[in-house]
Amino acid sequence: MEEFDVPLEEMGIKWENLTEHPTIKNQFVLKTETWQYAKNFSIYFGRKSIVLRFSLPYLLYGHNYCATVLEDFYNVKTLIKDLIGIDITFSEIKELEFGAYEKMNEDAKDYIDSIVGIKNYELEKSTKGF
Repeated sequence: MEEFDVPLEEMGIKWENLTEHPTIKNQFVLKTETWQYAKNFSIYFGRKSIVLRFSLPYLLYGHNYCATVLEDFYNVKTLIKDLIGIDITFSEIKELEFGAYEKMNEDAKDYIDSIVGIKNYELEKSTKGF
């Protein structure tokens, strides 16, 4: 396998659409005037990789109260290329979070209280009661 080290200056990154994070070195956020749903998007430039963190439905629709379909992935790929100049076609997804809606016959609080834990998972954040 070949490894290429391409300087950031040669990648065609649209720096004019990014604002440096005030406290985290090498991390940037989308300028709000660049995209109406820029709020939950960040990009980190490491020595050997670039890490994008965003919510697919938030980036496309500004909320996550919708189903996500395959076409949304293609739309995000195009949007990221247009906004920041990075082609994510051959990128690797490191983490994918999803949820589902379900009608229940019991009270939501009782249901949540009945959850003891999830095996083989590490929580990123903890909440009182969990």
